[in-house]
Amino acid sequence: MRRNRIIKQALRRRYAVTLKHNESAFSGVLSDWDSASFVFQQCSTIPVVQGETPDPISSPVIVDRDAIAYLQELH
Repeated sequence: MRRNRIIKQALRRRYAVTLKHNESAFSGVLSDWDSASFVFQQCSTIPVVQGETPDPISSPVIVDRDAIAYLQELH
């Protein structure tokens, strides 16, 4: 399946993750996935006010695939 190949290529890259229903976002490294969810490691918040610093998120973040509005690869 083409979709699975694309996701496998995306593993171990850092993304800004924007969620659909509450306009929150975070950054993290995509470390695992299955048909229902994505797992991100080394996550931190994304500041919404200029001058704020990102806060680290101490544990992995597991997100339902349907809850993600979009992923933006960070370099």
